[in-house]
Amino acid sequence: MKMRRPPLSMARAIARLLALAATAVTAAAVWTFKDAALERWWLHRLESPDPEVWQAAAQRLAERRCPRAVPGLARRFREQEEDDSKGLVAKILLQLGPPAVVAFFKSLGEDERGEAWGFFWNRDNRTIEVWVSCLDERDRGLRLLALEILNGKDFEWSPVPLPQEALKNVLHCLETDSELKIRFLAARLLTPNNPELKPVRTAIFEALKSNDADLKRLAASREDFFTAIVEIL
Repeated sequence: MKMRRPPLSMARAIARLLALAATAVTAAAVWTFKDAALERWWLHRLESPDPEVWQAAAQRLAERRCPRAVPGLARRFREQEEDDSKGLVAKILLQLGPPAVVAFFKSLGEDERGEAWGFFWNRDNRTIEVWVSCLDERDRGLRLLALEILNGKDFEWSPVPLPQEALKNVLHCLETDSELKIRFLAARLLTPNNPELKPVRTAIFEALKSNDADLKRLAASREDFFTAIVEIL
């Protein structure tokens, strides 16, 4: 039995659809190629010795949310001698989002982190999100720095009120980390909302009894923290 051919009009319609699909695929491939080429161009410009050129390139890469810009921006941050220039690089990294800032800090040594963190802290939602995201990192030094900042860096300011979803990250640090200072700082962030939690109570009292003079000083340095301890008792 012979199969019937589709009507000529239908065949033409199918041919048009196939042609349109092929054109769309080709256009998408061309756009992807052009987009990748443009990104490589801005990454190349990021290495320019001219400050106006590399700063313009950095801004374009931030607008594109390009994670490949992080190593170049890290180099630029290290090279800058003026705080304003470092602040500009920090602002661009913050525009790229928390993963970019985390990658940047993971590329720094401990001393460099200690010098850099102030450029990434405004006590606003964006910088809070950055430091909360650090609590999920396996890098213990980065987790500790994040907790110190959220607690007020040596208690120079009050702990940051955290959104409910962020408290889960803090609780994870409290329940899983073996380092007492990390557990204590996590407990301090949790105290206002969850003073009854056994891990919170345990970390507080262990810090107060610690042989680490600096940790004991931190645990005993704020009147409002003692108020929370009294409430626990």
